[in-house]
Amino acid sequence: MIFAYSSRASVLVLALAACVPGPKGGDTDTTTTTGSTSGPAPGTDGMSSTDTPTGPTTDSPATSATDGVFTTTGEPLTTTIDPGSTSEPNTTTLGPGTTTDSTTGVLVCDLVQITTDRAHVLGGTVQDCGVVDPWNNNTAEWQAARDCALAAAAAEQQFQLVIWLQGIDSSVGRGYAGTAARSFALEELHFDSLGSPIVFSRPCAGLAAVDGCTVAPGEACIECVEPGVAGTVCDVP
Repeated sequence: MIFAYSSRASVLVLALAACVPGPKGGDTDTTTTTGSTSGPAPGTDGMSSTDTPTGPTTDSPATSATDGVFTTTGEPLTTTIDPGSTSEPNTTTLGPGTTTDSTTGVLVCDLVQITTDRAHVLGGTVQDCGVVDPWNNNTAEWQAARDCALAAAAAEQQFQLVIWLQGIDSSVGRGYAGTAARSFALEELHFDSLGSPIVFSRPCAGLAAVDGCTVAPGEACIECVEPGVAGTVCDVP
């Protein structure tokens, strides 16, 4: 069956369609937003939409200190210097052969120790003639020590002897050491706690008794025969 529509009716239909509104939500217009979002994202209060949270920050305790430097909390850092250090040793004389470094307490230039070490440097048997001083040893003990050293030197036997003398404002002493290898060597050590150097040594061709001298505390009446060139043994730097 064929239907026929007049041109007038077609125009009317089209006019009605134009007047009827489209379905709800069918508007094709779009709105472009260029500003920031209306509120911060959860957990980012006070931040802009472009900020990136980095987590909480904490102050780190300082592990070193330098004057003029400040910690993360604004407190100045300072350094503490140990007042106990010193560039030069201080020495205190406590008595014969006991000159010590007051900083470390270590003996400096101990005449008895030096004499003992030098007498034993080649090993073997060493005759110990003792250590005598004017305050604790009598004339007989001084005489025995002297005779021991003279006899050992004459026999070219290894020996050691230390005698302390009466000093005015310092400790003064002499050490004698004899050593034997292919030949016999004898040396005299001079000690003065205020000397420069504190200990020096000189070789001796022999050891002899002083003529016309009477042995007494503080006087051994022995001498180094034909003394050689002296050399420093111990000193305070």
